[in-house]
This record gives sequence, C-alpha cells and structure tokens, in this order.
Amino acid sequence: MSIRRTIYTLLILGMTATFGLSCSHSHDDHDGEHKDVAAARQTGTEAGHEDEITMSHEAIELAGIKTETVAPAPFSYVIKTGGRIQSPSGMQGVVTAKASGIVNFTNKTLATGTPVSAGQTLFTISSRGMEQSDGQQTAAINLQLAETELKRAEELVKDNLISKREYEKIRSNYANAKALAQGVAVRGATGAVGASSPVGGYITAVNVSQGQFVNQGDLLATVSQNRRLHLRADVSERQWENLGAITGANIVIPGNDKGAVDLSKLGFRMVSSQMPDLTQSHYVPVIMEFDNPGSLRNGSVVEVYLLSSPRNGVISLPKSAIIEELGQHFVFAEVHDHVYKRIPVSIGTSDGIRVEIRSGVKSGDKIVTEGVQSVRHAENGGKLPAGHSHNH
Repeated sequence: MSIRRTIYTLLILGMTATFGLSCSHSHDDHDGEHKDVAAARQTGTEAGHEDEITMSHEAIELAGIKTETVAPAPFSYVIKTGGRIQSPSGMQGVVTAKASGIVNFTNKTLATGTPVSAGQTLFTISSRGMEQSDGQQTAAINLQLAETELKRAEELVKDNLISKREYEKIRSNYANAKALAQGVAVRGATGAVGASSPVGGYITAVNVSQGQFVNQGDLLATVSQNRRLHLRADVSERQWENLGAITGANIVIPGNDKGAVDLSKLGFRMVSSQMPDLTQSHYVPVIMEFDNPGSLRNGSVVEVYLLSSPRNGVISLPKSAIIEELGQHFVFAEVHDHVYKRIPVSIGTSDGIRVEIRSGVKSGDKIVTEGVQSVRHAENGGKLPAGHSHNH
C-alpha cells in the first residue's frame, strides 16, 4: 500500500507541476501579447501623426493663414514668353528740366497713374543766379515760332499733306515751348523755373525724387495722353496657329513681389499678330492693348503668359501655395482643425497666377494658400505635440 500511495502522490505532484508550468508560460505569453499590442498601438499612433504640424488658433490668426478647397475647373492653355510695355506711338509726352537745380514737386502725391492736364506745372527747379532777361526773350521767340508752325500744321493735316505723327510732334513742340516760356516767367518772379506737362493724360513714370539735383535737359517724368498701354510679345512661330484663340494675358514684372497682373481685368484687346519673314526671324510679334493700372512703366520688360483654349476639369492652385525644395514641389494640406501636413505634388503649366497640379492632391483637399512660410517655419522649428516627433 505504501508503494501505491507513493506512486499516486508522485503522479499528483507531477500533474500539478505540469499545470503550473503551463499556466506560468501562458501568463507570460499573455503579458507579452499585451505589451506587443500596446507597443503596436503606440507606434501606429506616432506613425500616423509624426509628420503633422499643429498650430494654435492665435498663431494661425497672426500668420494670416488661409486655405483653398481643391476643385477641378477650366484652366487655359498657356504660351509663355517675354515682352515689353510700350506707350502707343504719338500719344506720349516727356517732362524735362529747363534748367539745372533742385527739384520740387508741386503736387506731393504725384505718382504713376496721376491724371494731369496739358501745361500743368508738375515740378519747379530752383536755379538762383541765372540770367533772366536773355532767357525770357529766347523763350518768347521760341514760343512764337512754335505757335506759327502749329497753325500751319493744323491746315496741312486737314488735307492729309502731313501725317498724324508729324502733326503730333509739332503740337508737342509747341506745348514744350509754351511750358518753357511759362517756366521762365515763374523763374523770373520766384527764382525757380517750372517744368510742365506738354500733353494732358496720365503720369506713366516719375524719374526724380523730391529735393534731387538735376541738370538741364534731364528727364523728370513721362505722360501718356491715353491710359491705354501696349504690350509687345515675340512668340515662337510654332505657336502661330494658337494666336487666334488668345483671350487674355497675365504679366509678371521681374523682381516685383506684388504678383501677376491679369490684363483681362484691364480692358485687354489683341491689336495685331503678323507672321514675319521667317528668313529674318522665327518669332511672331504680337501687340496687345490694355488700361494702365498706374503701376506699369513704359519700357518695362515683363514675363508674359498668353491664355487661350481652356481645358476643363483641371486641378490648379495659386502660385503662393507651392514651395520648391531641392527640385521637388510640395504644398501644405489642412488635415484637421489647426493641423497641417506636407504633401508632395507634381506640377504642370503655370499661367503666372495659378499652377496646374498633375498629382498629389485631390478634389476636396484643403490647401494652404496664404501664410505658407509660417506653416513651414512651424514644421521646421515649432513645438510638437507630446509623444510625437518630426523626421526631416
């Protein structure tokens, strides 16, 4: 009996040990599984937010951050080229210094776009010590000769014996002579000589500043009789067939951070496009006309984006939304309230104001269009939410 009892006891102890080991192993496994799940959840949370940028409401307001909801829309076919701003021929006058001295503005707000009338004194030039009598006599004689020539030209132009351009030149000479005579009279009374506009119109350029010293003959300002300006662009002859569909143009002044100017909002009109002799040139001169908004100067070189044949269903964003970094392009999307994320994009054509987006964003995405640099700064150096990190 003792032997059987001993064997029975050993069997019981063996089963107990086996069960204990099994349970111990199972608890360890469960604990490990719980830890693995917790770690997986924690890693998944970090992976989902590690590249997000969180900004406070105050920071967003201060930076002026604004977004645009992406939506497909028409986007014009674009012909990009260079061009130059021109005043229409025969419709421009210049204001020059009639003596050497210090310039003073008669109108402190004189600037491009300011309307002026013919004969209006725009500047006075202090030139003390100059002889008055000889100057007054010479100016009076020149005015009389110019007036006689103008009267003769008025008769000739009626009979088409002289061109309109010749007539405008003679009329401008008379206006200059009249302005000079008036200026000399002012100088005789005040010790300063006036500089007046030879024509009525709009200031298109101011070439001096208050208190500046000028020499006789220096250009002070330019006046256009008409607020209309011309834009000449030379387009590759390969684009000849597309010129008939031009409906507008955007221009960008290099170095000007005010952005592109939409000429379609300024009475844009195509004037001419004539195929040249291709043995001399492979470019087509295109002339366009538009209203001067007051910020464009005659002779300015500009980037030109000619617009035609719109394509439908194109996703595009303002140029301000896109950042280039090491040859790659990206935008910032608002993924949640106050939370942004960098999105790589592939770009296409630009019309000077917007850029075609070929891939990277979709309809309905909210993309930052203003305050982009502030979001970028927050990405590079802003505080991160606890437990998250950025990989640059």
